[in-house]
Amino acid sequence: MNFDIVKPPSKAKDTKTVSSPKKKNYSTPEFIIPVGICLLTFLCFNYTLSNQFLFWDDNQFILNNIYIRRFSWENIKYLFSHEFGANWQPLTMLSYSLNYYFSKYSSFGYFFTNVLLHVANTLLVFLVTRNLLGLLWKTPKPNKVLVISGCVSLWFGTHPMHVESVGWLFERKDVLYTFFYLSGLLTYIHYLKARKTKWLLLTFLLFVCSCMSKPMAVVFPVSLILVDYLLGRKFQPKVWLEKVPFVILSLVVGFLTLHTQKEVHAFTYSFSLGNRFLIASYSFLEYILKLFIPIHLSGFYPYPINPGESLPGYFYIEPVLVLLVTVVPLYLTYKKNKAWFRILAFGMGFYLVNIALVLQFLSVGSAIISDRYSYISYIGLFFILACLLYELFQRNNVALKNVAFLIGTVFTIGWAYLCYERTQAWHNTETMLTDVIDQYPGKVPQAYKYLGIYYGKNNRPQDAFNCYDILINKMHLRDADAYCNMGSVFMSLHNVKEAVKYLTTSLQIDSNLFMSYLNLGIICADTGNYNAALWYYQKAQKIYPYDEGLYNNMSLAYVNDKQYAEAINDYNILLRMNPDNALYYFNRGVAEYSMGNMEAAIDDFTKTLSMPVMQQNAQYHLNANAAYNLSVIYKSKGDNEKASFYTTETQRLGGQQ
Repeated sequence: MNFDIVKPPSKAKDTKTVSSPKKKNYSTPEFIIPVGICLLTFLCFNYTLSNQFLFWDDNQFILNNIYIRRFSWENIKYLFSHEFGANWQPLTMLSYSLNYYFSKYSSFGYFFTNVLLHVANTLLVFLVTRNLLGLLWKTPKPNKVLVISGCVSLWFGTHPMHVESVGWLFERKDVLYTFFYLSGLLTYIHYLKARKTKWLLLTFLLFVCSCMSKPMAVVFPVSLILVDYLLGRKFQPKVWLEKVPFVILSLVVGFLTLHTQKEVHAFTYSFSLGNRFLIASYSFLEYILKLFIPIHLSGFYPYPINPGESLPGYFYIEPVLVLLVTVVPLYLTYKKNKAWFRILAFGMGFYLVNIALVLQFLSVGSAIISDRYSYISYIGLFFILACLLYELFQRNNVALKNVAFLIGTVFTIGWAYLCYERTQAWHNTETMLTDVIDQYPGKVPQAYKYLGIYYGKNNRPQDAFNCYDILINKMHLRDADAYCNMGSVFMSLHNVKEAVKYLTTSLQIDSNLFMSYLNLGIICADTGNYNAALWYYQKAQKIYPYDEGLYNNMSLAYVNDKQYAEAINDYNILLRMNPDNALYYFNRGVAEYSMGNMEAAIDDFTKTLSMPVMQQNAQYHLNANAAYNLSVIYKSKGDNEKASFYTTETQRLGGQQ
């Protein structure tokens, strides 16, 4: 296989090339192929559109995040100045805010955005590969370019390892940073074609956006160097100077990310240097293996050992296998075929560069690998595979043609089928976490913990109890959250004694547990001990000062304890957090009425009547009760006409007469 390298055009040649405008033919393969690939990708991820929010970060950073609910300067400033999930990702968080603006908490809009971004990325992979190959070969080879570009983008779009990045909302950062990353590669290729500074500036701007979507984008400058190498650019001072702003930004974002992750204790595992090297080698190969054989996929892959324990024997041969997979092919192609060496070096380099930061050499989190980390890095491997299969198919040997066609067909159909099947595992918390437990029974405490939370939220106390019973009594996990959640289960079963026992134990393990204080406060309030309830609520408030559920419970305790001014103050805060909840206007109206502030109470009850009934508030019959309260107030004011009107409204709304 002989590849011709295109050398960068000189300035003398890069001037006035005039060509007559041609009408685009939208029936040509150049348009049909990418459109068909995008449609197939959308079909493979169609099931994702019915997915639900997960109790696996979605609840914490999306559902309960008050800062995505309004496009205010204060909220935007907060999104840009704070980390979420141990990452600085302001554009990703801003995208959730846009989803909330249009969809509130209807999950369809959020997942539709994820799927559209993935389809857009699939198209960008096609465009980047096509333009890259167009510059690589001097002589026109349109069929070859289209076939290879089509394969790379189709495999990217439909590989089952990419389902996690699309089907898990909190991983929006993967598809968003990749969108800007690939767009940046495309504009950089245009820069190499046109040699106009505007394209380089646009590349840098897209790189900034990529970093602001997910810090993993910091490796982007190395990807630019790999593109330079593939296209045969001479590494003169100008080439390096072009990269200086990119490298500076990478270093700044990288430093801030490491600092943030240390601050939030993201480095949860501590292995010896030797073990970390073995683990990184294992991870490097495991991702390659799962590219070809994507089975036994999981939302969580636990470490096989705990720090201080010995790694399984097969880990010790992983570095040797890494050398066999990388160095040997590179050495052989370097000796025999320099063009193929460039292809191989670019593809392997792109894979390594874009996965190097998550090979667990620094143990971030408690998973040894994660499907989502393959999202952009696999492009390099798909590039090699597509070039190799095309080369085999072009040989005169019929057997080789058949083998290449068979391999390409099996991979394409198999990956697409497994991709569609895999989307169903991410449908909701139960399907995702039971899949993890099926793969690793008794080995992933987080799966049992969050599945228990899901069952508790969905009024399945026995299923929740079973999850926490495994954690506490079978896995013997001394985990404060597990004890707290078991206490919540007993609360739902109205077993106050057992609930208090488990909640108290959780605080003995960790005295800084928000939910334990909140739940103990709720228990005290339910038994009429409002002073004790407020003490627990105030302890919870010091840990997490802006929780909507906390303020709701605390304000009710103030009302019942006849501390109406404090209750009104808390309802003011609640309405700043969530101005769409009519319950807060209604309850504030009750507190204002109790203080004798009739005009303010009238305003709040009238506001309640004007608002749509939220499903979560249907049980309170707010509209009917607001109308009744207004009839009482106007009757006390001697306004019989309005009192009669609201009495009629009460009856119409099915309230008390």
